[in-house]
Amino acid sequence: MNRLSLLILLSIFLFSLYGLAQKEIYPDEFAKHIDIYKEGQEKGAKGDFAEAISLFNAAAHHPYLANSSERHLLSVIAEDANRKQISPRLARTIFWIKLTIVAKKGLEEALPSYGNLILGNPNYMPLYLFRGKVQEALSNYSLAMADFDKAVELSPDSFLPYFYRGHCLIFTRELDRALADLNRAIELAPDFSPSFTESIRALVLQDNYQKALEIHEEVAKTDSNYQYSSHVLDAYEMRGIARRKEKKFEEALADFNAIISLNDKSYRAYWNRGRIYKDMKSYQAAIEDYSLAITKAILSADSVQIFYQRGQAYYDMDQPLEAIKDYTRAIALKPDFGKAYYQRAEAYRKNRDFEISIVNFDKALSLDPKNFWIYYQKAHTFEEMGNFHNAIESYSKFIQNAPDKYFKHKTHAEKRIKQLTQTQ
Repeated sequence: MNRLSLLILLSIFLFSLYGLAQKEIYPDEFAKHIDIYKEGQEKGAKGDFAEAISLFNAAAHHPYLANSSERHLLSVIAEDANRKQISPRLARTIFWIKLTIVAKKGLEEALPSYGNLILGNPNYMPLYLFRGKVQEALSNYSLAMADFDKAVELSPDSFLPYFYRGHCLIFTRELDRALADLNRAIELAPDFSPSFTESIRALVLQDNYQKALEIHEEVAKTDSNYQYSSHVLDAYEMRGIARRKEKKFEEALADFNAIISLNDKSYRAYWNRGRIYKDMKSYQAAIEDYSLAITKAILSADSVQIFYQRGQAYYDMDQPLEAIKDYTRAIALKPDFGKAYYQRAEAYRKNRDFEISIVNFDKALSLDPKNFWIYYQKAHTFEEMGNFHNAIESYSKFIQNAPDKYFKHKTHAEKRIKQLTQTQ
């Protein structure tokens, strides 16, 4: 089997298990139920459909397999064969394709087999779902949609065709249609939580975070098999960020607290919560969250910003030496980080290390020559050093470079130049 086929098979398997990476898995227990699930498929391939049904039901005692759309589909085939609604040969062949061609040769090899079965059994809905799944995994979305449309036509009262078609429509970004299909799937099978999970995904892609989270919170209360997806975390994060911008700090905190309760390894949740605490001037709480974020964000590109923002919190707490340490860490990770040099200059100035402060202002200016505020702050620093000549020069450069809308600061600079000139 080639590498592409392996990757595609893995993506289908993860899709059918919903949330596998989101909660702690007990490997031995999970492996046991996977073995049961595989044994059920083997029994189906041998024609022992009653035993296959029993094994599929036993596998469903694990929540991830309870949420597997594939397990539901294979159960339908075994039940249809057991009730003599399809021929045993057809059912055995479907299981055989799944176990041999799909698993060992790859998805593309399975397409002709499903096609031949459809030619002989054009009214059997599950065949279209299996072929549609393969087409979708191969990114042949129009062909997949044709199969899913046919499945809906053949079985309008089954939730599975609507679920698969809704999932495919998300890939093609036809989100309103996807939500219509997924809502229909929910009406037909309200206990099948992946339909809710996919609806949440579509709503997040529409930036409708409020509705997505309303669905998540309601299903989480009522369905013990429900497995949240990463889209739920995205929804909480985006809503929390929006609430922070609106200065609804308590509501924003609630959103990031919700993320942490679901996934305490999320460094972004601690980082964003730290920013809210800083906005609220709860600097110690902000520093604690920034510190947790740093610990959890190992090798992340965001570490630069987290160190920088923790440095700002230390600065606001009048702890310039701690702020300098964090600005230095940020600079070590990003040597051209002009803002960090600027803030480190401010921290050195607050600590009355004026000469080092000027060195950092100059470095910041070399990285960002359009930042006219550097001249203004350098002028103040030179004043504190008693170096009035350089202070006058820096004020003058500020006046030359600052836009006219900063007339108050420019007026102040002009006034200081006059006063300092008289002092010299």
